[in-house]
Amino acid sequence: MTPTATQLEEQRVALTGHCYRMLGSAAEADDAVQETVLRAWRSLERFDGRASLRTWLYRIATNVCLDALADRSRRARPMELGPEGSADDPLNELPRTHWLEPIPDSKALPADADPSELLVLRQSIRLAFVAALQKLPALQRARATIDSHRSQSSWPSSIASSKPPASRCRYVCSPSGRKSCKW
Repeated sequence: MTPTATQLEEQRVALTGHCYRMLGSAAEADDAVQETVLRAWRSLERFDGRASLRTWLYRIATNVCLDALADRSRRARPMELGPEGSADDPLNELPRTHWLEPIPDSKALPADADPSELLVLRQSIRLAFVAALQKLPALQRARATIDSHRSQSSWPSSIASSKPPASRCRYVCSPSGRKSCKW
């Protein structure tokens, strides 16, 4: 069964939340979702139904975000955009687009999610969690992002159900977390 454009569009909000967690910017997340839907539309004939449509789209979205993060690493960092300064110099403000930004729930959380799933998803787009994700290398960020909003069976049992997403992210960043997770 080939998915329709309507079925792709039904996943847009969930994909926006996923891309936001990966990229930390609502504008970049929107761009990534648009690219995801475009890639999916072009590849519809290759979708064979072995995985669910949602799983297939998340895989495409993750690859789009990893590509965007690779491109971003070649861009100048905020500290490279201005001259060196001292503590006595006036502060130079950069446009808001250079920094992590919040995203409205309506853009990143599916309206039809059950309350328990909605709670987990809401925690996973909190600025503290998204800021912690931005400290991870791209592949670890992808793993932590996917695990933050799906079944936590792949997390070590010591943190699977007892820790909120930000704590799990800190655990993954720690040396003991890297040893116990299969990247």
